Amino acid sequence: LLLCWCFPCPIKCRYKYIHMEEMLGNVAGARQIFERWLKWTPEYQAWRAYIKMELRYNEVERARKLYKRYVGCCNTADAWIEFAKFEMRAKQRENARGVYEKAVQELIGDLIPPEPEGIEEEKNVQEFYDEASKLLLAFASFEILCGEMDRARAIYSFALHTLPSSHAPKIEAARVALEKQYGTSSGVEVAVLIQRRRKYEEQVKADPHDYDAWFDLVRLEEQGGNIERIRSTFQEVVQHPPPMAQNGGSIAAHDKMRWKRFVYLWIEYALFEEIMADDLTKANQVYRGIISMIPHKRFTFAKLWINAAEALIRTKDLPGTRKLLGQAVGLNPSKTKILDFYVDFELQLGNISRCRKILESALSRSQTSAATWIKFSKLESELEEDERARAILDLAIQQEELDSPELVWKHYIDFEIQMGEREKARALYEQLLSRTSHVKVWISYAAFEAAPITNELEYDDLKSRELRVLRAREVFKRGHSYLRGNEPHAKHECVALLEAWESFEMEAAQGNNDSVWVKEVNALMPRRVKRRRLVEDSDIMEDYYEYIFPDEAAALPNLKLLEAAQRWKRQKLAGEGTRPDTALLEGANDVPEEKTTDGG
Repeated sequence: LLLCWCFPCPIKCRYKYIHMEEMLGNVAGARQIFERWLKWTPEYQAWRAYIKMELRYNEVERARKLYKRYVGCCNTADAWIEFAKFEMRAKQRENARGVYEKAVQELIGDLIPPEPEGIEEEKNVQEFYDEASKLLLAFASFEILCGEMDRARAIYSFALHTLPSSHAPKIEAARVALEKQYGTSSGVEVAVLIQRRRKYEEQVKADPHDYDAWFDLVRLEEQGGNIERIRSTFQEVVQHPPPMAQNGGSIAAHDKMRWKRFVYLWIEYALFEEIMADDLTKANQVYRGIISMIPHKRFTFAKLWINAAEALIRTKDLPGTRKLLGQAVGLNPSKTKILDFYVDFELQLGNISRCRKILESALSRSQTSAATWIKFSKLESELEEDERARAILDLAIQQEELDSPELVWKHYIDFEIQMGEREKARALYEQLLSRTSHVKVWISYAAFEAAPITNELEYDDLKSRELRVLRAREVFKRGHSYLRGNEPHAKHECVALLEAWESFEMEAAQGNNDSVWVKEVNALMPRRVKRRRLVEDSDIMEDYYEYIFPDEAAALPNLKLLEAAQRWKRQKLAGEGTRPDTALLEGANDVPEEKTTDGG
């Protein structure tokens, strides 16, 4: 006992000493032991044990004084929270509130932690914020328990604005729970909005070029309806353009996608200024800002130019619109969407001569653009200037280089068909065949000869139909002869032609398979042969299929021998009552398959 009196000793020993004094009824002696123990600044267990002893004897005032000494010695969030809970159990609500208020003043102060100078200091700063977060959450819970919802909201707002973002999720979750349980629907929406805003702000802070997160943040602010906050968000995002290589070469696909997202944010910004803020002048300034930022010599966006022009049209600034669209076409002659919009804009105003000048200027800069030639011819056709349209298309097909020549030829042929000029359309097909022998041209030519055109529908009698069938059949014959004679390796193309020919003959014979011409086409069909070959740079054999046309069968003497061997093998297996599981002969590399009408 003398050791317990004079020196620190194990906690268990002190507890037994105090327990003995209580058992003897010497409460004053037990207090003296606690007081001597507290001089050694013990852990919180000693303070709690002393307070519990006083409460066992209903000494509430003594317990309150002990709590004041306790929080003065152990200035922690747990100590202050325990003190406040004691006052609540004593039904002293104002005292409990006073404890929390003093705790905030003593523990948090102005919320300025010491500057960390090392790992240990950083750990101390983190502990400081943890203590502050714990205390504020407990304070808000106390106010909710007291029915003071506005006070609780004010505490949550203070915590969100002062504590680091790492503590925000827990505080926001508590605030949302408060609004869901006690608040109105608008309060819940505000709480959720704050929670989501902080989440998106953290994402864009971590990666300023995460434009999807910026889009989410903008959408969230638009739901809030605060014009100034929405504008400040847009102004912040446009300060972070995508990084781009400085070598002046072509831009990578992922970089262009980032720029596309960035440009769409600018467009969203302009639409916000025009629709929500009702400031069309500001919207035009936004469009000018992004147009000046994009390196148009490397890439551009037609939608941006068109939206900017439409905004100028809504302000009735026609000279400004023409100037903008002229700049767009000059910088981007390959962007047909901009050119089409410019031409349609002038056409709606009735400026036909200006439309022609725009298209002529575009063709002078880029004569290889098939879309521009087609647009020019369509313009003249709509104006019923058929000779002008035909002359433009004649010039187009004479160009040595076109980015899509097949589109020009198709449009020219369709134009002549629409005009009822079968002879001119036929001449175009012949001219096209002199340049290319693609199988699709032969098939399209035959389909053209087989079908009546616009001005022939009224006089479409049996004689006319028979004449069209003969002409279409002649085209198919020419196509087959050309492909087999001049391009013998184009077997798949020849099969496609024969299949189209067969479908045509079946339609002409009204589905009669016994038609002479159907049989004749079937006789031209190839046989599909299964072969084996070595895979390159390996010893593995692979199967592949090849077409054998009737005119090639004579050059393959082994083919008939293989067919005979196959038939003999099947008869032998059938005679033995064994079901053959394959048509292949052992050691044979070629297996002819049955001829089918579809070449397969």
